[in-house]
Amino acid sequence: MTSGRRGRRPSAGQGRLFAAPPSARTSSTSDLLALLEPEGAFLTPPVLKRAFPSGIPRLETERRALVRERLASFLDGEGDATARTTAWRRFLLGHLLEWGAEFLEDQRVPAQYDVAIPEHGVRLRPNAVLVSPDDPQLARLLVFVYPAGTPFDRRPRQQQGRAAWAASPLEQAERACRDTGVPLALLSDGERMTLLWAPKDAASGSGAFVTSLFAEEPVLLDGFVALLEARRFFSAGKDDILEALFRQSADAQAEVTTTLGRQVRSALELLVDAIGRADRDADGRLLASVPPSEVYNAAVTVLMRMVFLLSAEERGLFPLGDPVYAGSYAVASLRDQLREQARGGQETLERRTAAWHRLLALFRAVHSGVNHSEFRLPAYGGSLFDPNRFPFLEGRPWGSDWRAVEAAPLPVDDRTVLGILDALKVLRIGAEARVLSYRTLDVEQIGHVYEGLLDHGCVRASETVLGFAGKSDEEVLLAEAETQLAKGRAAFEQWIEVTTGMKAAARSRAEAAVDAHREQRLLASCGGDVALAQRVRPFLPYLRDDVRHEPYVILPGTLYVTQVSARRDAGAQYTTKELADEVVRYALEPLVYKPGPADGATPEEWRLIPAADILKLKVCDPAVGSGAILVAAGRYLAERLMEAWAVEEAQALPRSGLPADTAHVDDDEVLARRAIADHCLYGVDRDPLAAEMAKLSLWLTTLSKERPFTFLDHAIQYGDSLLGITSLDELDVLWRHGRFSTATDLRRHAGHVQVNRPGFDGEFVY
Repeated sequence: MTSGRRGRRPSAGQGRLFAAPPSARTSSTSDLLALLEPEGAFLTPPVLKRAFPSGIPRLETERRALVRERLASFLDGEGDATARTTAWRRFLLGHLLEWGAEFLEDQRVPAQYDVAIPEHGVRLRPNAVLVSPDDPQLARLLVFVYPAGTPFDRRPRQQQGRAAWAASPLEQAERACRDTGVPLALLSDGERMTLLWAPKDAASGSGAFVTSLFAEEPVLLDGFVALLEARRFFSAGKDDILEALFRQSADAQAEVTTTLGRQVRSALELLVDAIGRADRDADGRLLASVPPSEVYNAAVTVLMRMVFLLSAEERGLFPLGDPVYAGSYAVASLRDQLREQARGGQETLERRTAAWHRLLALFRAVHSGVNHSEFRLPAYGGSLFDPNRFPFLEGRPWGSDWRAVEAAPLPVDDRTVLGILDALKVLRIGAEARVLSYRTLDVEQIGHVYEGLLDHGCVRASETVLGFAGKSDEEVLLAEAETQLAKGRAAFEQWIEVTTGMKAAARSRAEAAVDAHREQRLLASCGGDVALAQRVRPFLPYLRDDVRHEPYVILPGTLYVTQVSARRDAGAQYTTKELADEVVRYALEPLVYKPGPADGATPEEWRLIPAADILKLKVCDPAVGSGAILVAAGRYLAERLMEAWAVEEAQALPRSGLPADTAHVDDDEVLARRAIADHCLYGVDRDPLAAEMAKLSLWLTTLSKERPFTFLDHAIQYGDSLLGITSLDELDVLWRHGRFSTATDLRRHAGHVQVNRPGFDGEFVY
């Protein structure tokens, strides 16, 4: 802990800063993050737990009392409000955080931290900087001061004669950080202190300290001091300074995306296994006419429905606050309800299927709406939630209509649904498990989850298959594993290492971890077949667990998920938000500025084209995937559209292109994004589910909760942009005019259609 006076700073080699003794009272890092309500790439729980292994140290009683005294003067004192705010800010930064001589304000701010934005005719200058004690010209953090009540995340309307820069205070500070190379900034309006992380070429993030709550929320005050005190910048070890904590958090955030993708794949395995078990128990009657590929597509669709709904619910786009929706429909609340029911034992959940029925009812409600005296939900439509897309999930035959044919849903038990929800909501990174907030996920990360499933498929096991753990999950026939074991221990160990990537040390740990409980779970995985469990027992240490934490054994006749192709064969590649933004910026800058970069003009000479001309631009992604490029283009063009609107308002002109169905929306950013989506964005993909995910990504980013999912059906289409073949008529013309000499040529050039022509009869997939 620190004293009230500025003492000698410890050297960087003196160990972790602020490590409180076990007897000291501490505050929870998770409580702090909940109060900060972080957005984007902010500090993550694992990093804060490493930095504060015993919790965040509590501020001394004397210093806490002084904060309360100064806070009371700030909130209720006499005199000029601006003067009180200035005094409060200087007390917090200069005295409480002990920034002292390194805190340079106003004219003392070095000139190199002025940032010119020539294309907007704007110059940014921080109101203060925190500099290094060894080099007063080296800033470690920029400080921007705003009037009380300024919304940091809102773009204010500006009345200027030229294009106003449509950037919120946070976006302006982010630009200043990136242009100056100082990755940290603090925005203050007196009551709030928002900490911003904005490094070059990486994602930004922010979290807000509401200083008026310092007396009511001790953890908020403790975290403010622990994270921003001078010694956190100047005396901590290189891995414990604030910049290092944010870099570590960025790495952890990337791990979140990877881990979520892996867990969604595990959840997919669990759902396919449950569907397969139900079919096996019914002697194959449930899926008699359903090929494994359709089972896989249906399971993927269910998982993406759930991921999308979790994102929409946590963003406030579905009525999670309505007791009927929360209690009887919502995905977000279903997990908690199942966990409560599971207190009596998981076996209770295995005998019920109510959760699966609830999910199917939710999907129907989202697609076709609910109109009841106690609850209403718009009909959003769209193919992703169409109940007729995979009727076998509801126990209906192909071609049947859900409104006319009674459903008899597949018996997917509640334990399976809980396992799926745990995989979607609880990230397990190493030994740590934490609940994931979908509100903080970028839509690009959601798309990455889907794209990670494209190289997998569904197969029906003809004999027992084992799911091995390792660097890459592998499915191996039990007979093949027994053949390798029969060659001798040395040869078997070498085969295991080649197959799974498990080194000798990892194998030894896995072998030591096998106990009676795991052997009992193996018997359950083998369906109670003792003889089979004895055959599998030598391989138990190397088997991975399924989402229900049972050894992964696939019984004959069971459907299972496995990799069927290299990901590059599917044509899918994850596009990060940062890469998409950069691609879009340099592609569109020459189009929105006249004169602009395409004319050789300097940024000072750039002039934004009128709003009406911006709305005439057409941006098409010919391989749209889950929509990362279109989402980035929508963001960029919406910002330019708001700037053009500011010019029109300054000239007393009406705004161009306002969406007709959003007269009640008063958020300029939402209006602009919807206008751009309506007029400018187009896409094509040969994967129909990817095209649907692209529409839903734009639905999320435009906050279009009163619009159907089909509002972009005219602009984002399923098809092959290389071939351009969309119908049988086109194929017929090409065939009759001799464009294809053989059936092989036709197969190479055709799409997902059924063809019956002389010389060729069958279905082909491009």
